[in-house]
Amino acid sequence: MERDTPLDCLIDSYLSGSATPQERKQLERAYQRAVQRTPPRTAEDERLAGEMDRIGRDVWLSLMDRIPAPRIRRFRRWRPAMVAAALVAALLSVGIWLYVNRQTPQAAHLSVFANDIAPGAPGATLTLSNGQRIALDEAATGEVAHEQGVIVRKSDDGLLTYEATSVSAAGMWNTLSTDSGQTYRVRLPDGSLVHLNAASSLEYPASWAHEGQRRVRLTGEGYFEVARDVQWPFIVEAAGQEVEVLGTRFNISGYTDEPAVETVLLEGSIRLSANGSQEVLQPGQQARNAGGHIRISQANAEQAIDWVSDEFALNGLDFRAAMRKIARWYQVDVVYDASVPDDLIAGGWISRNTRLSDVLRLIERAGQVYFRVEGRTVYVVKQGS
Repeated sequence: MERDTPLDCLIDSYLSGSATPQERKQLERAYQRAVQRTPPRTAEDERLAGEMDRIGRDVWLSLMDRIPAPRIRRFRRWRPAMVAAALVAALLSVGIWLYVNRQTPQAAHLSVFANDIAPGAPGATLTLSNGQRIALDEAATGEVAHEQGVIVRKSDDGLLTYEATSVSAAGMWNTLSTDSGQTYRVRLPDGSLVHLNAASSLEYPASWAHEGQRRVRLTGEGYFEVARDVQWPFIVEAAGQEVEVLGTRFNISGYTDEPAVETVLLEGSIRLSANGSQEVLQPGQQARNAGGHIRISQANAEQAIDWVSDEFALNGLDFRAAMRKIARWYQVDVVYDASVPDDLIAGGWISRNTRLSDVLRLIERAGQVYFRVEGRTVYVVKQGS
């Protein structure tokens, strides 16, 4: 007879990425039992249980949004890894809550949160070619700007779109910029879709009628779904490199506080140029550009675009890189105690729509560090120090 593994060991296995298919099935059974047999014991328990259940639903819905409609109807053709990931996300919503609430008194007091911080939200500032600035999170839906034959609209779901009503003037460049804790989407004049991550900006012409090519400038991180047009190449300038495409899906992360610019190709092909050298990427590949030196490797595509689906996919990620992602989304500063080594690896997977304390407690489950939050500063200390 198959012997079950304790729940806390199952969660630890998941966080370390070593859970077997059997262990994942056992975690699913534990989830079902918890839903049916574990009523909240206090008002605070009820609040936390509801919050964690919402986390699971948010992750599941974000996964559904990432899969094109025809593939949703053919559920049996999903990749096994995606199905398993969706199940584990739902299971963790209750499993983590159970695990946190059965800690020893010593472990329960590892983290200290003087306050909690809500997650970021859609929002951005649009700067027109005449210098006018529009806060899009405060603007009503519908027309937000009309400039020299180009109408800019905000849709009900927060998408910025452009429509040319006449032959527009040349040289009209707009800038879409996000602060820390903001993301936004824009449908460019050619139909290409761009998701802009936190603390980022995108410069682009309001109309390409006079440009001869489709050229944009990115600071920070952006995910692109480029409309195909063989006569009008699409070029992204980002952190000293150029990416040229015809029609494809890719992600560029070029934050100034990161050691390298990372370009991940999901579909199509792109040519990357930097410091006099060129590389052509194939789907599933990543280009890491550090000071003009480009290194090509296989990409972790789901981790590269986790933010597009409102997730933190932290398994196997450098710990400090993970904390930089968290800092940009929650608008916090991170301070490391001298006890924290430089070579830690993060773990875990959780929705970006949760509060900061939930994310930090998930990371603490790996037993490497604990956190103290004061105001908008997160202090990190090595566990056992």
